[in-house]
Amino acid sequence: AQGRPTPNANDVAAKLAVQAVESGLKTIVFVQNAGHASTTASKIAERLPHVVALSEVEQQMWAGVVAELGGEEYSLVKPRDAALPHNGDMITLERRLVESLFRKDDGATAVVATPTLAQGMNLPAQLAILAGDKRHDVGGRASLEAHEILNAAGRAGRAGHLANVVVIM
Repeated sequence: AQGRPTPNANDVAAKLAVQAVESGLKTIVFVQNAGHASTTASKIAERLPHVVALSEVEQQMWAGVVAELGGEEYSLVKPRDAALPHNGDMITLERRLVESLFRKDDGATAVVATPTLAQGMNLPAQLAILAGDKRHDVGGRASLEAHEILNAAGRAGRAGHLANVVVIM
């Protein structure tokens, strides 16, 4: 029996992210939907060592996440993972924790997000990987608009932080 071909952009992006992180690059990966952000972050994290302990402020944020969700098993974040999701399915405190962990030199080294969150993110990264030019929409898959692609690409580097960056699509 012949199977149908399936897209592998997220798997390719995950492998690129692992190699980039292993080379010392802070990396943001953009995937098509919120569910893919969590699974792709997990795939990257299982191939990388855990990060150092959380700061006191991050421990307080994590305690707040656990209290609000009713247990750490309900969070999309595993705060000691090197790769973390960042998407609209997360509560605000989870997203703030991920942002804090990614900004630290000894914190998370990869973030996996959706293109819709690219606008609000101010996380300096040395590499941005766009796993395709589509997003999940009400009617199925829709092409990203040019400004959405440029906005996601613009997450690599930030004025005053990083001048030399790479974007892979």
